[in-house]
Amino acid sequence: MNFDCVLFDGDGVLYIEGKVQKYAPEIIDLLKQQGKKYALVTNNSTKTKRQYHQRLINMGIPMNLDRIFTSAYVASDFLKGETVYVIGEEGLFDACHSKGFVVVNETGEKADNVIIGMDRTFNYNKIAEAMRHILNGSFFIGTNPDRNFPSKEGLIPGAGSMIAAVEAAAERTANIIVGKPFPYLYKSALQHLGAEAKKTLMVGDRLETDILGAINMGMESCLVQTGIGSRYSQNEIDKFRHTHGGPDYVFPTLFEFYQFLKENS
Repeated sequence: MNFDCVLFDGDGVLYIEGKVQKYAPEIIDLLKQQGKKYALVTNNSTKTKRQYHQRLINMGIPMNLDRIFTSAYVASDFLKGETVYVIGEEGLFDACHSKGFVVVNETGEKADNVIIGMDRTFNYNKIAEAMRHILNGSFFIGTNPDRNFPSKEGLIPGAGSMIAAVEAAAERTANIIVGKPFPYLYKSALQHLGAEAKKTLMVGDRLETDILGAINMGMESCLVQTGIGSRYSQNEIDKFRHTHGGPDYVFPTLFEFYQFLKENS
């Protein structure tokens, strides 16, 4: 193995629907024993870093707070001015407040930025308010492009669907979208960890985000066929490999990835 750092997606890889994946804790323990760097990089903007930290602890996954990178906190790094209109949940509001920005709520107030993430109370009024700010010159940021994600009820709308609705209404594309497959989330994690892209492995369950983003960054990539990854046929994986040159590794579950790490330590 020519990597000394491993980045993990969260939902669909380390856990699914809040339930820890078998061998996720063992994998983190093994990486620690091997002296490798590791971190969580998630497109999910709904939870705060502390909530993710506690969730991982409850699952038996030892992940320090400074190894957790979410699209919400990285997106807040790009905010300009002093005020922001937020469409999102607790994680995104917390990220904006933590950077000292004033969150605009009342109609008629001016927002220097509009930032949009996953919001399960998304509605017409929020589209209209975001549209008003954007047409008045607000900087437009999206947390991540995921149009849907898996749940117990099947696929449900994700942040990408909400960003797309506002883009359509305002007839403006977002100035920046932070999450995978775009490079910003990866760059933030690598810079903090002091790791090089060419010596980093990204482990994910989505070809079009986790794997494509890793390939574009010059990282090695590993697809685990859990979460969204369970939906891919071998033909789809082969086509993606032919077009993009990856993923470098494909494993049915984390157990096979764990064995791979042990055998190549």
